[in-house]
Amino acid sequence: MTDPVPLIVDLDGTLIDGDTLHLSLHVLVRTRPWLVPTVPFMVLRGRAGFKEFVSRHVSLDPARLPYRSDVVEFVKRERDAGRRVLLATAANRHVADAVATHLGLFDGVIASDGGHNAKGDGKVESIRRILGDSEFDYIGDSLPDVPVFKAARKSYLVCPSPALADAVRGRCHVEAVFVTARRTDTT
Repeated sequence: MTDPVPLIVDLDGTLIDGDTLHLSLHVLVRTRPWLVPTVPFMVLRGRAGFKEFVSRHVSLDPARLPYRSDVVEFVKRERDAGRRVLLATAANRHVADAVATHLGLFDGVIASDGGHNAKGDGKVESIRRILGDSEFDYIGDSLPDVPVFKAARKSYLVCPSPALADAVRGRCHVEAVFVTARRTDTT
């Protein structure tokens, strides 16, 4: 039987073993070093504006990202069972859309843009804009995800730090914990 409650999937640290902003900054330094002196000024635009700047100058190859194999397989099983699956990330929309297109597992994407950082409470607001007050389940990995875990019906933790485990203990229904190895082949 298909679970009618949508599954919301985080990207950085959850679907991949890493952070797309950090990976993008490494690419920026290697491929466009002349832009490095502008980085401190772009940070002044705020987190969302900074992510937008980086994503406009660097394109990550989604096929080369370090995907977590057990998380990808879990998402595939849920999707194949007919469950609605959304990618929700604080990463910039350009990055999120590329990952979603590459994997072909998501019914929609929630992401940061130049004016909105979809992190923490901002991610909850973005989810609520799409789902209203409907229930959802969430799979994530970090302390900024705590407001999302609290809003979710069921929480799935990926390689949780002790601080995250403490923050959700007794406050969220933790359905499962993924302790995972990464995989780079998604084809």
